[in-house]
Amino acid sequence: MNPTEHKTYFKNFTRLFSGNLLGQLLPFIFAPIVARIYAPADMAVQENFLTLVSLIGIVAMGRFEIAVVLEKNEDRLKVLLKLCALVLAGFVLFSTLFSVFPSWIVQFFKSEEIIFHLRFLPLSIVAFGLLNLLTQWLLHQGKFSSISASRIIQSFIQNAGYAFFGYIGFGVKGMLFAWIAGAILPVIVLGIPMLRTILSDGWPKAEIKEMAVHHKDFPMVNSLHAFTDILATQFLLFGIISHQYGVTALGLFALTNRYLKAPLVLISGALSQLYYSEASGFIHQSRSVKPIYIRTLKMMLMVLLPFALVIFFFGEDLFTWYLGPKWKDAGTITVYFIPLLVTNFICSCVSTTPVLMKQQKTAYVFSIVGYALGLGVLFISSVYKVEFKSALLIYSLGMSLFYIVLSSWYFQLISKFENQVISAK
Repeated sequence: MNPTEHKTYFKNFTRLFSGNLLGQLLPFIFAPIVARIYAPADMAVQENFLTLVSLIGIVAMGRFEIAVVLEKNEDRLKVLLKLCALVLAGFVLFSTLFSVFPSWIVQFFKSEEIIFHLRFLPLSIVAFGLLNLLTQWLLHQGKFSSISASRIIQSFIQNAGYAFFGYIGFGVKGMLFAWIAGAILPVIVLGIPMLRTILSDGWPKAEIKEMAVHHKDFPMVNSLHAFTDILATQFLLFGIISHQYGVTALGLFALTNRYLKAPLVLISGALSQLYYSEASGFIHQSRSVKPIYIRTLKMMLMVLLPFALVIFFFGEDLFTWYLGPKWKDAGTITVYFIPLLVTNFICSCVSTTPVLMKQQKTAYVFSIVGYALGLGVLFISSVYKVEFKSALLIYSLGMSLFYIVLSSWYFQLISKFENQVISAK
């Protein structure tokens, strides 16, 4: 990377980071209020619903939205956006089945309260899908400041809404309304040009079909990968905890997971988006992406190591002081997350490497093995009546091993591409 590219890299990173920083600070600002209004069981209802939204929403566009950054031709981009909209419409119709037939979801999560939430599942899928598409479209346009604005709008509306609706007595329903509003508003404020592009110039069937075939790996491989990720790390994981340890344990786990990851997501999210955008450009120029890859990992580690030390020594006290006495147990289990957090976020900031290197099928196989390992050890621990905290530690160590192996594979892909570039010259 020459000096100009270094300067551009850090300028774009700063724009993304600043938005992610404020977006992730807002939950912490409202956390003392929200945590004192809602009980762990309330959090469990909200998290179970959002897990279902994520499970469907992550594949609601067939993952075609990720290809938006890769399409450099504006006419083809329009076709791709229309394809995304059509696939989203199909998944929204599919999601209505959960509203009409909610019984198996209620039984799976052991929660009658989720029935009300399921009525809003189709609208939630629309909001989730369009917000993801907006992010990719803004990345394509190079509007990094707008991505930051989107994050801030979403975070403020959702977290302020949680506090407001809870204060006036709406309970868990208020959390639902706040989440939907926070997901829809950025699309309305920033996504009108994108929506106009989708609705303009008709719907050319032949071109849309050709585009779907051209990017077939995204729905056939990447979507399965993403779906499996949510299925394993949220849906099945939450289901095991709910069934084996109860909804209160799930509420504690969900809150711990949320607030531990939030500070790291603001760094990882910005780095991941920037890495994908910059590395894609380097690949088009037949240049090695290893400098960007190594720089991304170094910046992530600079944040991870101090954070892990603070959590290890002060996690329980911080949670109890900040969120209130009823969340003391959430603070206690934070220490058990440290190995998983460190290895997970190292991988997450460069997780698009298999997409860039066209190795999505192999990445999917890796994920299946890793998730089977993590869920397997947690389930076996619960069957043998292992204490919840100890079971989480076993799960954390098992998944850490998986992420270490995965990181090694990413580096091999980067090195192989570098060798190809050198050979071509």
